[in-house]
Amino acid sequence: MLSNWNDLNALGFGGASHSAASLAELHQRLERAMRNGAPALHHRASTADARWMLEDTGESLELRAELPGFRPEDVDISIDDGRLVISGQRTASVPEGYAVLRKERGELTIRGALELPCPVEMDGAEARLDRGVLRLTLPKAPEAKPKRITINAS
Repeated sequence: MLSNWNDLNALGFGGASHSAASLAELHQRLERAMRNGAPALHHRASTADARWMLEDTGESLELRAELPGFRPEDVDISIDDGRLVISGQRTASVPEGYAVLRKERGELTIRGALELPCPVEMDGAEARLDRGVLRLTLPKAPEAKPKRITINAS
């Protein structure tokens, strides 16, 4: 771990007196590599966990998941034995006749799973993907919905 500017010697930057010039040189090298398309700096296909929030509204479970750049046909949602699984793959395609000049977003595979806190009714489930946010509504099964108990006066 670097604790002060003198530790830059260990990285080959020549100490604190030369650190600004060395960092400027590093910046120039990185910029040149990005312009020339250095393979080590290109985005490759990667895998990530789905980022989501699950809320209980009383009548249903509402899930919001961040899926930037995904289309509805890229995403698969399933529930098996009380376990919700969301997976998908975003592909990077270039229209015919176009050339990639700079690529900062590559292919991405996501997968996430969680145990649902209660049984749900699959028949009423709704999913919508809008502007990179998946919204999933899972109505609770009748036995999982809150019930009101009436208090009788004595």
